[in-house]
Order: sequence, then C-alpha cells, then structure tokens
Amino acid sequence: MFESKEYKELFPILEKDISDIWNKWETGNKEEFDNKDFIEAMINWRNQHHPKTFTGKFKQLENTHFGSDLIEKKILKRLTNIMTNSHWADALKEINFKEELPLYWREESGNGFFLTNKKMYMAFTGEKTLDTSIRIYNKNFNEIKNFKIKMALAHANTELNGELLGAWTFTGDDKKFCKLLCDSIAARCVEFSASDSQRASSDISQLDKLSKLKSLLDSGALSQEEFDEQKKKILEDL
Repeated sequence: MFESKEYKELFPILEKDISDIWNKWETGNKEEFDNKDFIEAMINWRNQHHPKTFTGKFKQLENTHFGSDLIEKKILKRLTNIMTNSHWADALKEINFKEELPLYWREESGNGFFLTNKKMYMAFTGEKTLDTSIRIYNKNFNEIKNFKIKMALAHANTELNGELLGAWTFTGDDKKFCKLLCDSIAARCVEFSASDSQRASSDISQLDKLSKLKSLLDSGALSQEEFDEQKKKILEDL
C-alpha cells in the first residue's frame, strides 16, 4: 500500500494519542472523562457480548474493533488509511483523540461508524445498491435515541431516530453483532442522557433556591448567619 506524506505523519500521532487516552482511562481519574457512566456501560457490554474464542479471549472481527485494539499495527494502519484516503476522512479528523475515548470502530467499503464517549461519527452509502455516494453524519451523545437496522444480503439500511440515513455494507462476520451493538449504544445514550438531564435540572433547582435566599438576605428577611447556613446546605447538595 502506498503511504502518502499525510499517512506517515498521522500514523504515529494516532498511535500515541489513542494509546495515551486509553492508558489515562485505565490508570487515571475516570471522573475526568465526559460521560464516564456511558464508557463503563459500553465496556461492560463488550465483556458480556463481544464474540469470544473457545479459549475465552475476545475474537478479532474483520471489520469491527474495540477502542483499545486500535493501536494494533494492522488495525491502526487501516484506520490511518481511511482518515487520509477516503470520503470519510474529513469527518473522522474531527475526533479529538486527546479528549475523546474511542470505544468502537466499524468500517467496510468506506462506510461505518466510529463511537467515542462524546459522539458517534457515521458514514453511509445510499440505500439503493447502485448509489455509492457517501453521506456523513456526526451525532452527539445526547442526540442518539434509537437505531433501526434492516439487514439485507450485503448491506443494511439504517434509520436513526426515525430518519433513514443510508446503508452500511455488511459482508463479514459481524452482522448480528453490530445490530446488537447499535441497539446497545442507543439504549445507553438514552439512559445516561436522561440521568444527565435529571442532574442538570436538580442543579438548576438548587441554584434557584440560592438566588431566592440571596433576595431574602438583601430584603432583610434573613440574617447573614441564616443565609450562610442555608447556602452551605444547598452547595453540599450540588
């Protein structure tokens, strides 16, 4: 395979950044990661559902790869090639591997998806067999509600949140697994987005209470001592 100057420059950057962020996750403070609960849920899902060999090791699928496996030379070469020599390249270059933890990458014939703890980067062909144009969609974590994947012989028409986005190519050994994976991604995005919304709503409510207490203080209805006591309680609940 011909290696362009861009390829040669990008390969070591990807290798270092992906290795560093996975090492940070495994050995550092997980609270520093956005959507920590989602990451842990997807890792647990992988432990339970990713195909395994008869010895119990995770099976290497032809086109679908778990995030920490991306630094393996063969897989990383393929990713670097897609990021420098495909219609999907510009969209994938938006991934900030210093901050986004790669969880799953699936690619075949230049289309597929790349899941991080923040976004799902997707590339589709047209849903009709002869339509090979590439359609690019990047969805934030909280924008993913449900997938509907209709499997055909060598492709799958895919709907996200009720909208037909296009087709993914499937000729390998991961059809059923990818359908389960996408269903799991959507379910967990909904679950943890709802939790985040509830926490945010609770925080707003507490801050609103603090604002009202300040008004009571300013009006003389509360003493400074009473205000400080109530403020301490509210801040402890945030």
